[in-house]
Amino acid sequence: MSATRIDTHRLGELPALTLHLGEARATLTPFGAQVLSWIPEDGQERLYLSESAALGGAQPIRGGIPIVFPQFGTLGPGARHGFARTHTWRIDETRQGEDYVLVTLQLDPSLLEPGARTAFPHDFLAEVTVLLSERRLDVELAVRNTGTAPFAFTAALHTYLAVPEIERSALQGLGGSEYTDPADPSRWHAEPENVTRLEPPLDRLYRGGERVLTLATPTLRTEIAQAGFGETVLWNPGEHGPADLPAGAWRHFVCIEAAQASVPVSLRADEEWAGRQALMLPER
Repeated sequence: MSATRIDTHRLGELPALTLHLGEARATLTPFGAQVLSWIPEDGQERLYLSESAALGGAQPIRGGIPIVFPQFGTLGPGARHGFARTHTWRIDETRQGEDYVLVTLQLDPSLLEPGARTAFPHDFLAEVTVLLSERRLDVELAVRNTGTAPFAFTAALHTYLAVPEIERSALQGLGGSEYTDPADPSRWHAEPENVTRLEPPLDRLYRGGERVLTLATPTLRTEIAQAGFGETVLWNPGEHGPADLPAGAWRHFVCIEAAQASVPVSLRADEEWAGRQALMLPER
């Protein structure tokens, strides 16, 4: 039986929790309900967190697994990628078993700053569940319409996966999928090969979400699966990236996002939607 525990501490100015299960651990903060680190039983960090990431609770955190809700990118009238990543969520539940550790966090309109309601004036309950096992990390986003009128939203788990060198990394499992990019969003291209070389800058949205991908580097392999989300986004800005990425940092991550971006989710009163991404060590 593996020892389990949850430690509370601080990262910069932010409260944080670290989930432990044997040699595996994951760290998250209620600010944005954001996972910042995942180290499975092999002891190798799988998530990228920028050395320049803001940890003061006033700006989005560059790295880990940001929660995108209720707006993906600029596809709407609200703040880019929505308000979920810039508000503090309440901890609803923590639970430990013989082979798992779980934390659930919630966000509803009572926790929002007044300005956030302007672009999304709907009643909702958003819930993020983080489940750690020795060889796997599951992150689920669930949204319930708690009002009387229907609403629509877009969302994503904007996962930053660490790689030693992006030019020596590849993503397996996208062969035959169709994708588009911002340069010509109305045109869909077919991914001809099952192994996609990661050559930044990258900004692709792939149709279909029920797939298992493998991120392969010279030293690590990580499997990525998703359910509920209908699309997958592949992103790396290349050398001309955001200011909160140090010079050369783009070579050490790739974002593989479980997304519902081009096709919004519509919820009637009391309806609920959920989407999940699992990060896994390959079978032995």
